[in-house]
Amino acid sequence: MWAEEGAVMRTVRILLPALLAILVGGCSQVMPGTAEPSRGSELSEVFGVQVPPGDRQKLDLAEQIRSVDPCGFFDQAKIATYGQISTVGPWQRIGECRLGFLQNDRNQYHSAVLVELESSPPRSSETTTKQIAGEAVTVSPDRAFSGECAYTVPLRFPAVSGGGQSNPDIVEVPAVAYALVRTMGFTPKSFGCTVAEETVANVVTAFREQRIPRRARPLVAVPLTQRSPCEIMAHLPPNHHVIRFDAEVTPYECKFTVNLPNATGPRTDDLVGVSFKASSAGSAMAPVSGYQVEQINGKPALTKRDQNSAGPLCYVEFPVGPVVDGYLPGTPATDGAIKSARIQVMVKLTGNCTVTDRLVPPAMDLFGANR
Repeated sequence: MWAEEGAVMRTVRILLPALLAILVGGCSQVMPGTAEPSRGSELSEVFGVQVPPGDRQKLDLAEQIRSVDPCGFFDQAKIATYGQISTVGPWQRIGECRLGFLQNDRNQYHSAVLVELESSPPRSSETTTKQIAGEAVTVSPDRAFSGECAYTVPLRFPAVSGGGQSNPDIVEVPAVAYALVRTMGFTPKSFGCTVAEETVANVVTAFREQRIPRRARPLVAVPLTQRSPCEIMAHLPPNHHVIRFDAEVTPYECKFTVNLPNATGPRTDDLVGVSFKASSAGSAMAPVSGYQVEQINGKPALTKRDQNSAGPLCYVEFPVGPVVDGYLPGTPATDGAIKSARIQVMVKLTGNCTVTDRLVPPAMDLFGANR
């Protein structure tokens, strides 16, 4: 956040505490899936940046999400009675887990159930809820595959009290974490809904009983899942400074604005995006859509430069860690299913080329780019 913005907000809170209490008092309660909101009025340092309590809470919640192993929510023993499990692991995002199996009445095509921890809140159009294991979960048909079932589930992390001096005039609206549970490829589709609801119940029960599966002991090890892309903010090159950072509950994506010296003297601002993504292992380093393969400090990377009115915009991606192979050897699976179960974790940076050219080398060192 802007330092000036923080000062203005503190002034407003001093002048209008009664008005604030009226306007936002109704949002002061702890909402489903939240850590207890911090009441401190002091800024705290995270990733080398000073943030207010509300932003600190979002970053803490993102850290809690990164600590969870989504593969641990599946009852594999029960699913094995429905068919032979052949794949377990991430598919399109590193913060998800997909379990694929061959239904007992099939010879080839797989069904799958997914738990995605990078989910956004329920959409305004999603107004229907369903009680599952004592929790009101949102029915999310717009996020479902081909008319199958999808549910958005609040993640009730144990409350964590924030530090700092209590200030009754400040009411923070707590951030909320959600998981998306959905199915694909089931026949009949109602069977997929049953499996989805059983998995939702596993998620709800695990949080309620504080038996949350953790990445510290993962079912499937995935590089960078316990790291934050925001770590790069504490490792910027000399004369580069973060001048704006709007924190979000996005565990594997980070955006911030950098201020750096311009060659002609004035200073220019630039929005930088850093994210961790999952790419198909077979094509992760394929130079498509205008990308080309380059060596940066002896490490392979995909790079792309686009021209716009503000100067060249750069996209850089580089692989980190070994290929994650979620296929269980010897189990029945199509070539497509085996291929989709193999992913490569990538780090992606975007921004004005003047900035990204300087940020990529320290990012490669920080996150452990492959050679």
